[in-house]
Order: sequence, then structure tokens, then C-alpha cells
Amino acid sequence: MADFEGKSQLIYFTNEDSQCPMWSQMLAGQVNLRDAILRKIDFKAANGKEYKLRTDKKLATLIVRFRHPGLKSTDN
Repeated sequence: MADFEGKSQLIYFTNEDSQCPMWSQMLAGQVNLRDAILRKIDFKAANGKEYKLRTDKKLATLIVRFRHPGLKSTDN
């Protein structure tokens, strides 16, 4: 048990793996943020519903929170 902290972190991250984004998901998220900032983002759901940015007034400010797997979350 000399490396208790390392072992506990490994177990934690292994158990939480389903919440860890893959590289492709991280890149897709960055592309979506860029498109939103440039106001070039839209989406059409499988049921036909369309989502677009509003054009009638100012949009909300996007704040991106960095989340590192080694940092404790305040969401819990």
C-alpha cells in the first residue's frame, strides 16, 4: 500500500471511464464552440425539430470550464 493515492486514483478513473470524453468528442466539442461563436451552428434532430441560434437579440455569453480528471469537481 505504499502507493495508496496512485492506486485510488487509478481505481477512480477506471470506474469513471464512461464519463471521460474520447479525443474525437473533445475535438467535436471545440468545433461546436467555434461554430457557435461564429454563429454558424444549427442542428436538426431525428424527429425533425430544428435548433438554431437566435438572431433577434444578443446571445448569452459562453463560459467554458476546464475540467481535468485529476481535479475535484464542485458538481458532486
